[in-house]
Amino acid sequence: MINGQIVTRFYFYLFLFFIFVTTLPSYGIESTEIFTLHKNYLALGDKSTPVKFEFGFKYQFLQDVNLYFGYHQKTLWDINNGSSPVLDTNYNPQLFYSLGEHYGWFWNLGIIEHLSNGQTGSRSRGVNLSYLQMTKSISFERMEMDFGWKGFISYRKDDGSPDIVDYEGIWRGFVRLKNFLSFDPLYHAVELRVSPGGEWGSDFSNGNWELNFFFLPHASAKFTVFAQVFNGRSEYLLDNKEYHEAYRAGVAANF
Repeated sequence: MINGQIVTRFYFYLFLFFIFVTTLPSYGIESTEIFTLHKNYLALGDKSTPVKFEFGFKYQFLQDVNLYFGYHQKTLWDINNGSSPVLDTNYNPQLFYSLGEHYGWFWNLGIIEHLSNGQTGSRSRGVNLSYLQMTKSISFERMEMDFGWKGFISYRKDDGSPDIVDYEGIWRGFVRLKNFLSFDPLYHAVELRVSPGGEWGSDFSNGNWELNFFFLPHASAKFTVFAQVFNGRSEYLLDNKEYHEAYRAGVAANF
């Protein structure tokens, strides 16, 4: 059972999370310009499962040039353990160029993407990537389906993680169904993400899959109720060789 101290900490982190989201316009950054690179959520599991939150944004440098800076961060926080240590934080800045729509797909060219956990020595994990990403959306009468694929090459691997590709792989894919329940007029979605490991991206035993659910609780709400199932390796870089199965629920700030 989750005790009162854990619940108090969770709501404190939730409060900080939404302060961050709601104050961004005061810095001249509109919500339509950010929170479009990755999911932005805060989710809690049981006593053995660390809190997990992710946020990300992209920013276009010049209005007429499709060059973007993107940033994504993922943190796993063990609030149930004594001093509530942060298990790992993964930092993921990138520079990419949007190629626009071609052949019915939207394309992004990742010039450079860095992924690391900011540690040193034996705890250090890191790699640089370049990628090609393609996404597509299909609309039906009410339901929408998004799907995409991202293939990348890695270089300049950190000395602490020479085998990082064994767990990060060379490609990732997703499919998302939105508003598929005819009896529910509010926004809802289910999303499956897969990331196989291995040098050729064919080793699913070294990769992972993630199932996400989003439900808008009220028509005026600016957030969704969020649930996630994670299964596999490399949930975070420091412990990327270990297998994890985790169930979490919380809130997402964009959808």
